[in-house]
Amino acid sequence: MAAQAKYLLKCMTDLRKKFKESQAFFELVEYIKDSVCDDKLIFCLSELHSLYVCRLDTLGVNKEINKTRLKMSLLEYFPDAQEQSDGKNILIVFKTAIHRLLKHAVLQRDFSEDATILA
Repeated sequence: MAAQAKYLLKCMTDLRKKFKESQAFFELVEYIKDSVCDDKLIFCLSELHSLYVCRLDTLGVNKEINKTRLKMSLLEYFPDAQEQSDGKNILIVFKTAIHRLLKHAVLQRDFSEDATILA
């Protein structure tokens, strides 16, 4: 009987821990959704990781979180986002942000030098 009670307590503790992890993840997802609605379309993975770890700490879950697994979970949840890297920083970028940046770059490009070369 005592062994069974100890086993059930461990299962209940593990279940609560998984629930808190899920809660923190979905709060992070909601933060990203709200930010996207406010036109913030580029997120630094290290900042998202810090937010997630801080929220887990406030919920009482002390766990090492792998950034790559977090990134993969976020990219799986947001299919219209993609990973971009400059070798040091990893960014989660939504496709609409890329479209805007490319459009802005094309509009800002000076074609007079190209015309001179072609002439």
